[in-house]
Amino acid sequence: MGIVLVIGGFIRSGGSSEADSFEYTELVRGDIERTVSVTGVVQPVDRVDLAFEQSGRVARVPVKVGDTVYKGQLLAVLANGDIHADIASASARVDAEKARVDQYAALVSSAQIKLRELLNGARPEELAIKQAALDTAVFDYEKSVSDTTDVLTDASSDLDYAVDVTLGTLFFGQQSTSFDLAYSNCDVQLATDVGWRRSVVGASLDAWRASVPVISFEDEAKIAINEALVYAADAEGLALQLSQTLSDDCTRANTTFDSYRASVDTALSSITTTRNALLTHRQLLTSRGNAMEKADADYQLALVGPRSEVIAVQEQAVAQAQAQYEQQSASVRQAEASVSLLRARAGKTVIVSPLAGKVLKQDIKVGEIATAYNSVMRIATDGAYEIETFIAEVDIADVVLGQEGLVTLDAYTDDIEFMATVVQIEQAETVKEGVPTYKTTLLFAEADERIQSGMTADVDIIIDAKSDVIVTPVRSVISKDGKRFVRTFVDGEGVVEHEVVVGLKGSDGNIELVEFELSEDEEIILFKK
Repeated sequence: MGIVLVIGGFIRSGGSSEADSFEYTELVRGDIERTVSVTGVVQPVDRVDLAFEQSGRVARVPVKVGDTVYKGQLLAVLANGDIHADIASASARVDAEKARVDQYAALVSSAQIKLRELLNGARPEELAIKQAALDTAVFDYEKSVSDTTDVLTDASSDLDYAVDVTLGTLFFGQQSTSFDLAYSNCDVQLATDVGWRRSVVGASLDAWRASVPVISFEDEAKIAINEALVYAADAEGLALQLSQTLSDDCTRANTTFDSYRASVDTALSSITTTRNALLTHRQLLTSRGNAMEKADADYQLALVGPRSEVIAVQEQAVAQAQAQYEQQSASVRQAEASVSLLRARAGKTVIVSPLAGKVLKQDIKVGEIATAYNSVMRIATDGAYEIETFIAEVDIADVVLGQEGLVTLDAYTDDIEFMATVVQIEQAETVKEGVPTYKTTLLFAEADERIQSGMTADVDIIIDAKSDVIVTPVRSVISKDGKRFVRTFVDGEGVVEHEVVVGLKGSDGNIELVEFELSEDEEIILFKK
């Protein structure tokens, strides 16, 4: 009778017909382990999906998939020229506002110094300085008053020369009789008026020149200057009327009159210079008079000390200057905030790598419109990989951190194995196809260039394992009245039950026998055929 082989057991040969109705196995010593088998996806340990924080047209993408990048490297840019122009403008405003702050700070300092001086009173050396300033101001004022006589004398001489000499070539006649134009003019009335005005202006200038006063006081100096300005206006009126006679229809084209026209222009220039000199001296009298009054007030204040109301006014000036300084400082902060806001806006138009690694995904092209917060790029560290998987709730209770797993990758044959360790189990469930699962991460024990992101991984997580123990197929163990038994067949007795205590139940269909009365390699019943 030949031997018949069966999976998981064997058929006894040469026995009775009852014995032949069973399939048998042997108690063997070996290793047993219980595993949880799951499928997952290989991911880099450090990876990040990147997106723009605002929508816009893509201007630059200086990297491509597979490129190695460093932390902080620019990866993509939206069109943002308008924002940078606004930043430049806002930065210029900050500089301008800061310059004003410096000005107000100087005003505060100056006002505080002046207040301290008022409160402290004048020192002897300061009083001497005030006295010297007053003496100088008085001297300058008195000199400008006394110089008025010379200014008037020069003005009368200059006006007289302009009328009698420079414009004199345009007339025939003399002061004691009358004057006529030295050239013909088609407007008889205008020619007559000009001759008459020449006589009047000449007479008034002669009289004024003969009676230029000696000036001793500011008031009479200003009156005399105002009178001199009237004489200058009269002389200017004469020159302008002569210019009219040389521009009429009957004289305009006559080039022989060019010398007359040049004389008129020279006279007008001289009269203007004289008038300006008079006006300048009148202003000098006023400014030096004011300077003298201020110097005297400063000296008197230093001499007797400031009054309480003066101190109060200066205290108010200090407070006002400080308020202006604070207000301007607030303007600087506001301007700086505007720059920061614009820079934040510009930051939303660029993508910068947050870590060193490789570009795994790049889904944008120059010219395209990118949508805010829509992932367009993925960066991952190079070398370290992990497996992301989801374990059903019926198995998750047996999985703990630190457990090892045997990994095979679909990209390779099953004989290429890798080891991984459970490093993270999320507490919150994730529903997959209506079943609660828990995201679990396993870290590869060693870096291997064959491992690539995105590969499918089959993982057997080792929940428990024992070595060198007695094992038997689970089918060979029966339950009765809360106890466990294995069975043997004894010739003449038939089936005999032997109580056992079981241990670890393996994932391969075997179970550990912890306590039993049989010997190793003993034949037991697997199942009835």
